[in-house]
Amino acid sequence: MMAAAVYRPILLALALAAVLGAQTTPTFSMAPNPAPAGKAFALHLLSNAFTCATAFDKASAAVSDGVITLSFTDKELPKGCMDMYNPYGPTFPMPALKAGSYQVKVNRLQLNAIVDAGILLVTDATEHKTWYLKERTTASDKAFSMQLLRDDVGNCQTSFSAETASVLSGGIYASFVLENHPDRVCVMDVRPFGPSFSLPALKPGLYPVYPRQLMPCQVMEPMCLLPDAQTAATDSLVVGLNAAVLLSGMRAAAPKVELRGGKAFFTLPAAQAGIWSARLSTLDGRLLSESTIRVPGESGEEDRQVSLSIDRAPAHILCLLRLTAPDGAQTSLPIVR
Repeated sequence: MMAAAVYRPILLALALAAVLGAQTTPTFSMAPNPAPAGKAFALHLLSNAFTCATAFDKASAAVSDGVITLSFTDKELPKGCMDMYNPYGPTFPMPALKAGSYQVKVNRLQLNAIVDAGILLVTDATEHKTWYLKERTTASDKAFSMQLLRDDVGNCQTSFSAETASVLSGGIYASFVLENHPDRVCVMDVRPFGPSFSLPALKPGLYPVYPRQLMPCQVMEPMCLLPDAQTAATDSLVVGLNAAVLLSGMRAAAPKVELRGGKAFFTLPAAQAGIWSARLSTLDGRLLSESTIRVPGESGEEDRQVSLSIDRAPAHILCLLRLTAPDGAQTSLPIVR
């Protein structure tokens, strides 16, 4: 009985240490992910286990048989860190890699332990990596399902979570997390594939679609705060109107555009001071050109009169010139060369 009493606190301490160790196992994210194929790049390994007071040393990366092992040492400096939200981590110079999926393992040398950090996708720049709509038209006044597709994504080893879509300023903003499952074995990998979103009934019109692929740590614990990349429209949804009616309505609501000598001349819809952005794209979201327009604080009628090049717009094809005001308000101008 005495022996049991002596060893019981020791056993409890070991069990508690095991539980705490399991709770503090860090999770990792990587940027960029996907990474470009065929050229060297810098891979950032991020985790909330590290802070701005963490120092890193002996960083190295080894690639073998589809596995990337990132090795380093980390040490918390006594200077302290007031940033409790952003993840930190070491940076690794990576060699040019072939397109594919790579299992990433993290070796913190001072712990003599290797853990999984997830999958790094390496994609070919020639692949179609733009999200586009499976169906570009839908009826008005009834709820519907919208699916995004990408040519290099298949349904076998891929799933999606945290799919949300909202309608803001006349556009549809769709966010999601892409999850990879390299261990799945399938008879057939169907491509293209992508996430689906439930949307309420929308009024007739043209809605640019803005896909936003999130990292897992942006929607689940432990949370991380990553730089918010600018979202661009990659496709457009037509709700309840045919092309002729849509074009007529857009021309009636938009500023008058005059095409002359490869340029579009028009007047900004409001004399709002600040930086305006202009993006010329096809109806399926393919970006043709983009530029910025600076309107001074003391703006008059002459400051609102601008011209933009439309040389890259295909002849006899309807394109859209999307203007975004400094306050985020958007206006779409139909362009046909």
